Amino acid sequence: MTKYNTRKQDNVEIYKLNIEDQKLLTAQFEIKGIPTLVYMENGKIVAKKLGVKSVEQLENYEKVYFSK
Repeated sequence: MTKYNTRKQDNVEIYKLNIEDQKLLTAQFEIKGIPTLVYMENGKIVAKKLGVKSVEQLENYEKVYFSK
């Protein structure tokens, strides 16, 4: 995520959630496995991706969900 974070669009924000410490959010977002990426726009979930992703995959998802 560090490498991706330096390359992402300015309008994309990344947050890390510890599922052990944040059980309410884990339930709210229906996190079933880790890692899980939750893509949101205007407070609504637009997609969820489960599993480890490459920087290239993350950039592709960014284009799909958050193109300028």
